[in-house]
Amino acid sequence: MPAIREMVHEVRVQIDLNRCIGCGLCTQVCPVDNFEVREVDGAKKAFTTEGANERCFCCKACEVVCPTQAVVIFEGLK
Repeated sequence: MPAIREMVHEVRVQIDLNRCIGCGLCTQVCPVDNFEVREVDGAKKAFTTEGANERCFCCKACEVVCPTQAVVIFEGLK
């Protein structure tokens, strides 16, 4: 039987690349490794890793630590 979270709770991890400065703080605080920093057009940017939406348990440490509010965790019912 699937966990309650899987049946009724949907999570989406989103990064606004226009706001992201590539500092990597989200990669340092995320307990489930949902972020990685890559270089795009000569600038560092954070990206979500594959499966981030499924692994995220909404601790929101990434949102709190992001100095530009580029990381947003959306929670809702399916």
